[in-house]
Amino acid sequence: MTEKVFIDSNVWVYLFSDNEHHKAKVVEQFLDDNTVKSVFVTSCQVVNEVCHVLKLRIRNIFSSGST
Repeated sequence: MTEKVFIDSNVWVYLFSDNEHHKAKVVEQFLDDNTVKSVFVTSCQVVNEVCHVLKLRIRNIFSSGST
């Protein structure tokens, strides 16, 4: 029987992080190790938070490149 594992926003943000390489690797390993025996779940709020953070990061990348 598979178990549900809730993935919070900080986990997704670490996965897409450019400057937190160690944390990104830990998240990747956790997801790889648990893919078969777990079902990953999240919430609409988590998706919104991750989108907001990633949008800010992209905006910062483009604004710092144009100065």
